[in-house]
Amino acid sequence: MSHRSHAPAACRAVVLPFAQQPPALAAGTRVLAQDGPVPVEALVPGDMIRTMDSGVQPLRWIGRLPVGRMVQLACGEAGVLRVSPALGMLTRLGPMGMRDEVLVPARSVTPGRRVLAAPEGLGWYALVFEKHEIVWCGGLPCESLHLPRLAQDGGHAALLTEILAALPELEGDVAAYGPPARRVAPRATRARATAAE
Repeated sequence: MSHRSHAPAACRAVVLPFAQQPPALAAGTRVLAQDGPVPVEALVPGDMIRTMDSGVQPLRWIGRLPVGRMVQLACGEAGVLRVSPALGMLTRLGPMGMRDEVLVPARSVTPGRRVLAAPEGLGWYALVFEKHEIVWCGGLPCESLHLPRLAQDGGHAALLTEILAALPELEGDVAAYGPPARRVAPRATRARATAAE
């Protein structure tokens, strides 16, 4: 772990409309780091996180975001995982023997899903790496923040400016961040997705 010299950045914007709320993890969610699970709120840039595709990678940015609605999933190592509705979770879709790994927003994952009002005062955090990654959160594979998708959602100009400052190699070009780690499931198939252990 790196020296914890500062806390995660905090977005001071008002709570965004449901459709614009970015992918985020609730405080208390344990993220699998190099030396074991760590509460997301304890992470700082430079901490080494285990990823599904790229091995151990340094966290480039972490920020606290406004979230008004949350998805509570009855699964994962802690029994309950709380994430924002837009957080992509790695799932497998298709017939047995031909299943394709895709990202499905938490609001469409079944079974054991409940969409609720986020408790007042609960912190919400997003993680950014050199590229889009799949990381283990509460024992389940979840996505980090994908900057091009965040830009497409709209309403995140100030947040993107802050993140791009932590990734100077992009030279302010969100598109240069690259593609998502997995295909995003088409809308018609999202409701049939089941979280992959």
